[in-house]
Amino acid sequence: MRLFELSRNELRALLRARPATSSIAPTRTLAGWDWADLAEDANRHNVGVLVRQRIADAGQQDALPAEVAAAWLADARHAALQHGLQLRDAFAVSEELTRAGIRHAFVKGLAYALSLYEPHWLRFGGDVDLLIDRENVETVRQLMRKFHFAQAKFQEDHQQFWPATAAEIRAVENQHYELAEFNKYVELLSPPPWLLAEPFTPRSPFGFGRHGDRLMFCSSIDAHWALHFLFADSRPLDEVRKLDSGLPVLSPEWSLVYSVFKLYVEVFDRPRYGFTHVADIVALLNAGGIDWDRLAQLVENHGLQAAAYYTLSACQELADAPTVPDSLIERWSVIAAPDEQPGKSIDFGPFVPYLAGSRAAVSLGAPRRGVARSKRS
Repeated sequence: MRLFELSRNELRALLRARPATSSIAPTRTLAGWDWADLAEDANRHNVGVLVRQRIADAGQQDALPAEVAAAWLADARHAALQHGLQLRDAFAVSEELTRAGIRHAFVKGLAYALSLYEPHWLRFGGDVDLLIDRENVETVRQLMRKFHFAQAKFQEDHQQFWPATAAEIRAVENQHYELAEFNKYVELLSPPPWLLAEPFTPRSPFGFGRHGDRLMFCSSIDAHWALHFLFADSRPLDEVRKLDSGLPVLSPEWSLVYSVFKLYVEVFDRPRYGFTHVADIVALLNAGGIDWDRLAQLVENHGLQAAAYYTLSACQELADAPTVPDSLIERWSVIAAPDEQPGKSIDFGPFVPYLAGSRAAVSLGAPRRGVARSKRS
């Protein structure tokens, strides 16, 4: 069983960022689910810890096989510890950047964890994403070294890293608009007995590992001056707000634009993380407070009408209630090109985000209105 095979109600309950007042209402008995395959799929999308918590919130943890329950409990403990360690470094770096007068904001994972998820550690990742202005790149590079971070060779494995060469740093910065990865090893003194103990399996995005007989955590921060070339000339840091903790994050509108982009574009190349982005978008929709006029402006200024149409039409099927204005869904359902020829059109068909981790057609539900069209011949 895979996540995409669950009903909308089941997915809505299992991927909630915050606890629901009502329990899961499955179309099948939870005890009868193929939990081994479902847990593997959820872990592949980095939502296993979230799914496990929502099942526990509903008082249905007894439906889990003993092996799955034990493995997910071990993952939850490591996720909570990892979130705490990442938060400690985020506060230290943010305070230093603030003292230096450098504008910045935390984006995606950590920002969503602190503002949308409960408990916060349910939304964790292998690194912390930090957004800065382009003119502050070299200053931030020096400040990160002050905290013993080294620029690392990009890789999936968050338990180990190798310092990047000057050529590798240039290549990453030219392609990804970020300062490679800033990583550092942190030795964990007096670690809990469950750290790295079975049934936990060290793997990305967990950052725990061993160096000889020492237990270590690899702390990773990605500093971006743009999250993609598409946004290179934008100024999202003009729209920053502060959380109660004092950490700066982007506006809900910019957050939604980035997550829409991540799901629609990047998931085609990195399909294993699809449901992470789905859960984030649903959480943003459920949180409300979105200035839809401003969101429409950002979407249309960056040519993301198709991305917004397909992802938001699908994701709001999992939200507590439809929140995207029908007028925007209707407007974005027609995608026009500057060199369009009237009367010519191509049907793009239903949204296919490949959330299952393969190139099979997968949909979270058909868009509520029409089919996106392009008048490009």
